[in-house]
Amino acid sequence: MEIETNNEKLLNDFEPVSFDVWKKEVEDSLKGKPFAKLFEKTFEDIDIKPIYTKEDLINNECIINSFPGFEPFLRGNDVLGSKLNPWKIAQKINHPIAANANQILKDELSKGTTAINIKLFIPDLSFQIDENNLPSGVHIYNTNDIEQIFDGINISDFPIYIELAGNIAEGLKLVKTWAKNIKSSLYVAFDPVSNYLSKGFLVNNFESVLNELLSDNENHHFICCNSGLYQNSGASATQEIAFSLAIVNYFLNTIEEGNIDKLLKSLWINTSIGSNFFMEIAKLRAMRILLSKLVSLYDLKAKFPIHAKTTTINKSKLDAYTNMLRLNMEALSAIFGGADSIEVGYFDEMFGISNENSRKFSRNLQIILQKECNLEVIDPAGGSYYIEKITAELAEKSWELFQHIENIGGMKIAIKDGHIQKWITAKANERIDNVKSRKDILLGVNKYA
Repeated sequence: MEIETNNEKLLNDFEPVSFDVWKKEVEDSLKGKPFAKLFEKTFEDIDIKPIYTKEDLINNECIINSFPGFEPFLRGNDVLGSKLNPWKIAQKINHPIAANANQILKDELSKGTTAINIKLFIPDLSFQIDENNLPSGVHIYNTNDIEQIFDGINISDFPIYIELAGNIAEGLKLVKTWAKNIKSSLYVAFDPVSNYLSKGFLVNNFESVLNELLSDNENHHFICCNSGLYQNSGASATQEIAFSLAIVNYFLNTIEEGNIDKLLKSLWINTSIGSNFFMEIAKLRAMRILLSKLVSLYDLKAKFPIHAKTTTINKSKLDAYTNMLRLNMEALSAIFGGADSIEVGYFDEMFGISNENSRKFSRNLQIILQKECNLEVIDPAGGSYYIEKITAELAEKSWELFQHIENIGGMKIAIKDGHIQKWITAKANERIDNVKSRKDILLGVNKYA
């Protein structure tokens, strides 16, 4: 005899309710106001509905038939997600003095950090030392300075992420020379196109530089799409994805034909995660879909590692401790979105060099989420009608904007003619206006400061 469970009894006690019946009840409660009154428009120009059902995914084969580890990598780059290969905890070290950076790095690695993440500052001829106002990043002048950062550390046990500041062209030479004798997986955040946008000039002969950087060592990833620049400047998720696609497409058309395979093995994505929790999850998923679609147009296959860092654009100087709330939510978005490595910013990073307390918080936040909250799972966002739907919509809108960029000549021309700057400025001003009017609430900024 079969025993009826309590769950089955509960289901039998209630008739299924269709969407139409539910919608009518809602409309009645609105007392004449349209159902669309409940919709919320995002910065991405996507309408967020009050409810999502499986009907929202009908005819979307990309969403329905996607599996983890398979094209188009919607559900992550690995078949088993974070279960066997958890995301790398990559907290950045940026102390100006190499010896101090070395001690901080040793401390971080002994307490749970699983990747090395260093910011290097390479002074140029015009640089003047001001001990009261040192630029962020470990100051280096030669490869011996880089060696000092890693003194006493078995770097072959960890992937290494390097951000360059100051004289980037000289920094690339130093890092490439140093990297010849290391076996670690090395990720250098060199993106000449994004640097062009932020600095106003291109690295000299960067086309030849790109080809030279494509080393035969597959562990070295010298070319990056730095999409985080756009998020931190105020861009929407749609813009960030579209600009990233345009940059990757520019690389594909700039690299010598014989280096295409090396480019696909070298290229990685350095993105930023904002505080719109579900949209940021969808952003990482949509980005993987469209990157896969883009390379497939060249009859190629590739999946690109995604490194995610919490954004800086929404952090408070008035009440730094409220930043902890945003850091936690942004880290969760990166995890649920399937980032391969994550850097949680320091809650006091806007004041300069972070202290041991803030480093401890950011590091332990990831460790707790990974080990104590058991978030080492496969595609945690999969199956959510809401996230799956906005992923599809975000991918569609981003692809349309990417096509528009290509139609006006590509990313380099779009920057040169000021289109990218104009689009980001408009979206950034919209964000600022929303904060000023308290349409958007940021604790410690425009409320409870």
